[in-house]
Amino acid sequence: MIKERLKELRALMKNHGINAYLLISTDPHQNEYLPPYWDRCRFISGFTGTYCRIIITDKETMMWTDGKEELKVKKDLKKTPYKYYVKELVTADLRMEIEWLAEKLPRNSVLGIDPQTVTVTQMDALKELLNNKGIKVKYTDPNLIDLLWEKRPTLSQSAIVFRDKKYEPVSAVEKIKKLQKIMKEKGTDVHVISNLESIARLLNVRGNDIEYTPLVISYLIVTLDQVLWFVNKKRIKDLEHVTANIIAFDYEDFAKILKNITEKRTVLVDTNEISQWIMNNISPSAKIVKETSPLITFKGIKTEKELKHIIHANIKDSISLIKTIHWIKNNVGKKKITEWDVAQKIVEFKKEGKVFIDLSFGSTVAYGKNAAIIHYSAQPDNSSVIKNKGMLLLDAGGNYLDGTSDITRTISVGETTKEMKESYTMVLKGHLSLGQAKFPKGTRGYHLDVLARRPIWDKGFNFYHGTGHGVGYCTCVHETSGIGISPLKVAILDEGMVLTNEPGYYKAGHYGVRIENCIYVAKNSHLTKINGKNTVLEFKELTMCPYEKTLIEKNILTKQEIEWINNYHCLVFKTLKAHIKDKKILAWLKDACATI
Repeated sequence: MIKERLKELRALMKNHGINAYLLISTDPHQNEYLPPYWDRCRFISGFTGTYCRIIITDKETMMWTDGKEELKVKKDLKKTPYKYYVKELVTADLRMEIEWLAEKLPRNSVLGIDPQTVTVTQMDALKELLNNKGIKVKYTDPNLIDLLWEKRPTLSQSAIVFRDKKYEPVSAVEKIKKLQKIMKEKGTDVHVISNLESIARLLNVRGNDIEYTPLVISYLIVTLDQVLWFVNKKRIKDLEHVTANIIAFDYEDFAKILKNITEKRTVLVDTNEISQWIMNNISPSAKIVKETSPLITFKGIKTEKELKHIIHANIKDSISLIKTIHWIKNNVGKKKITEWDVAQKIVEFKKEGKVFIDLSFGSTVAYGKNAAIIHYSAQPDNSSVIKNKGMLLLDAGGNYLDGTSDITRTISVGETTKEMKESYTMVLKGHLSLGQAKFPKGTRGYHLDVLARRPIWDKGFNFYHGTGHGVGYCTCVHETSGIGISPLKVAILDEGMVLTNEPGYYKAGHYGVRIENCIYVAKNSHLTKINGKNTVLEFKELTMCPYEKTLIEKNILTKQEIEWINNYHCLVFKTLKAHIKDKKILAWLKDACATI
């Protein structure tokens, strides 16, 4: 099937005068997780991961992905014509891909690309790279994949939800006025927004358009006196919740109205978010101001009231995982249990939490060697039986009306080796090192990355995924604010930001270890007072779930690390004991949180 599709695509390329075609695993809104309607890379390759770039020439097919997808790409592409390369570091630019392309094509060749799938920033860098190699660009609209995609899935038709003011302490009217004030201060009178999380947070709306991500597929144009919302209007019951001059238009009318409304206007665009296609449709007479969208801060920094809701959401989610772990511990070895069975239990226990919406991503339940596949996904017909030996990795999260969560725990399900325990403790040390960090205001995410990696580097190992990512507020588990902890995260950490702490170690073919907590940035009042001039920040824990004591090699830990674990476990039990009514689960939790 893949070979036939590639043959059809190459025929289309020839008809369009294209020598190579570039595909990127995103959509017109630069989403990480895609609705099936825009999952073109899967259609043309069979790859089931979340990140890839593909270049197809008349003779070759090449894919680039990242470390977390390594074992998945090996499996998915095994019987296809594709070759692949796994990157150690994922960057927004396409330098590696273009270097490969330049070796395959002569000068004056033509690269086809869908301008809806690249940001303006990416396209500017891409043009420079291609010019240096003597390769020309041709935009394809529509995407060539769409021309050969029969029985293509449709976009969501479900009703759009206007959020209750209980969960949105700042109204859409207030947010819009604040945005318009900032626009005016910048000397701009139009702001074009395509980021779905930004739209959801600004308008206080949610949807069911993307699996695990409650966003609404739409565009937004904000002027100084009105808001134009481009969306499937049939999905809007009314706009009575929003009275800030919002006018709804059909999604398909965006490009036409964009060109008209930007005529001789000063337009604010975030070139890291909007696509080249949007830029192409802004009036040539417009003055363009390229700056980071003010909405990055809006969504990245949570208010005090929002944080209270997020704390409650994480308590519920922690309890659901504790119930899952308790169930596993009491049933493995007594009856047949598969990874898929556990995944269903995770959903079952999460549904017991009030105002639960859905998972925030597909749960990872990975036993033994499967845990070395960073984003392993068990399937009903392809799921390992969990035996009473070794380790099991659980990575799960939820979207609730009051917040989004993400937790990973690696647990023992029976006898484990000394090497496994040492690996677990190594990862735990990295996790604790980051969690205990105190840092001055102005610190960026990449400054702290080494804290989590140092204990792992000391053993000669590394992990090829970010140490932490921003977490949204009933939106994206991987928040699009740019917040995070990794070599590539440049956002300055500030009070109210929510993110994760998740170092890991993966021994291919044997086992994997990852430990992840949701955390938020808060002011350390004591150190700030001592410092006098500068604010000192720290992390506060949101996740309330004990570490696996049976996997901890206590002699490897420092006195300070042992004290921190004991204090955390004390906090976990104190926080959760009133919420857990099952006496057996409570007794198990008390033992799991006992002093090490």
